[in-house]
Amino acid sequence: MDKKDLFWLAGLFEGEGSFVKPAPCEAKYPRLRITMTDFDIIQKVMSLFNVKYIHTRKDEKRRNRYVVSKGGKEAVEFMKQLRPLMGQRRQAQIDEAIADDVPKCNHGDNHPQAKLTAEKVSDIKQRLLNGESTNALAKEYSVDSGLI
Repeated sequence: MDKKDLFWLAGLFEGEGSFVKPAPCEAKYPRLRITMTDFDIIQKVMSLFNVKYIHTRKDEKRRNRYVVSKGGKEAVEFMKQLRPLMGQRRQAQIDEAIADDVPKCNHGDNHPQAKLTAEKVSDIKQRLLNGESTNALAKEYSVDSGLI
């Protein structure tokens, strides 16, 4: 991207854009998002982001609002390029959006109500293949046989 486009995008994102931190289980997928009613501006952003898909919705005055977003590694690269051109508030948002590299999922072993670890599940599966009963395994692991 040439400097002129980068500065234009920085100005647009300073006023209108969002630097979205990822969902807890998607640590490597932060997003850049722009929402506005000016379709010509949206077209330029689409061109710079090399995206073709936009979301359209009506605002309170029944005008079309266009949403363009870019996620993943490419979004991180854009954020790194834009960061030096942004104000402190936006720099902090960028830092927060790209800070985490480790998912904080609430499923599997990380779920607060998890009864079995991945290692225990693997052991149970192997033992089931070897012919052990679900009731015996459930009793051993202190869980309901339906979980096995």
